[in-house]
Amino acid sequence: MNNNIGITIGENTVSAIEFISVETIQQGLYVCMESENQIILGMVTEVNVGNILFNEEMVLPNEIEKILSTVGNDDEYTRAKVKILGDIDTLKL
Repeated sequence: MNNNIGITIGENTVSAIEFISVETIQQGLYVCMESENQIILGMVTEVNVGNILFNEEMVLPNEIEKILSTVGNDDEYTRAKVKILGDIDTLKL
């Protein structure tokens, strides 16, 4: 995998994940994720854009800053939900 667009956050399941990014993400985008020696294909189903300086929902702004420092250095972030489609080769979950 060559282009890291974000990092997963929160509690993820076998059918969905949530990630945060400083890049613009569009709903319907297909994404690949590395997980336990396999590459998982997913599709972005929901996108929210926020700003760490003015977002009332962010309980721990320091934690969001740490996450953003791994993917970029910007006050705005994109939070996206992804539906897991399955293994990229077999499409099995």
